[in-house]
Amino acid sequence: MTATLPGELIYRVILDYEALHEMFRDRVEDLNTSRISIDEAGKFTPGYSAKLLSNPPMRMLSRESLGKMLDATGMVLVAVVDDARFAVVKGTLAVRKRRDKLSAVSSKRIRGQITIKSAHKMLTLRNQVLSEARRKSIAKKAGKASGRIRRKRMRERLRERRKLKIISEMKPAAPPDRSPRDAPAKRLFRAPTPQPSGATGQNDLRSPQP
Repeated sequence: MTATLPGELIYRVILDYEALHEMFRDRVEDLNTSRISIDEAGKFTPGYSAKLLSNPPMRMLSRESLGKMLDATGMVLVAVVDDARFAVVKGTLAVRKRRDKLSAVSSKRIRGQITIKSAHKMLTLRNQVLSEARRKSIAKKAGKASGRIRRKRMRERLRERRKLKIISEMKPAAPPDRSPRDAPAKRLFRAPTPQPSGATGQNDLRSPQP
């Protein structure tokens, strides 16, 4: 949709982010209002608009804060085609050869349009365009590609199993747990009984007196 704006409605021409930041600062100054009022009008956290409008800015405008700042200042962004700026890059733009194919999963525009009836219709059109030999060739290539993928995954699984086997063989064996019964018995030496002085006998360990 295109529209023509009168000259008095154009407030500022924005060419980059610095110009956008300067536009919001000048707009707040023209309104002669405080940052707290901007916080309340834009539903900001108290003090957040001051961080956005500071120079240099302490916070950058994001997807949410840009919309809130536009609401708080009563501004809108209008996209305009600049023929002079476009002429500089027009020669470097190449013509697209084919349209981009949209995914049925990621795109909301065609979600739900692929039904059994539409799929059967597309299959009929495909069979009319492609010959039988061409369809067999495509199916053969698809089968070979699927086989390569399966063999590659199988090789990766075997490689992982070999690594795990080598790692398990390199680990030292844990020592067996020994119970108190399996422990070797300690030898107990009985200390000799001390004898009174002057007594002799078989239990006397001292050498006999001559």
